[in-house]
Amino acid sequence: MQERGETLRLCVACRLKKDRQEMYRFIQLQHSKDLVFMPSRFQFGRSMYLCKSLECINKIKSIKRYKQIYEMILNIEGVYDS
Repeated sequence: MQERGETLRLCVACRLKKDRQEMYRFIQLQHSKDLVFMPSRFQFGRSMYLCKSLECINKIKSIKRYKQIYEMILNIEGVYDS
């Protein structure tokens, strides 16, 4: 039987593939345009991932369509101030 490798996901800020556990997950629920932070992977919907690094978090701050994600991260962590 073949062993499974780590699950890689693409960061929307730096465009690098990293392990899913090293990233924040946000989903767009069906029939809604709102993004929701989902720490578990058992919620269905369109997913996007963001590295937990400070550089990526600051990078999405300047991108208009990801402003909502930046505000959610500030509420979740409470440590990223710039």
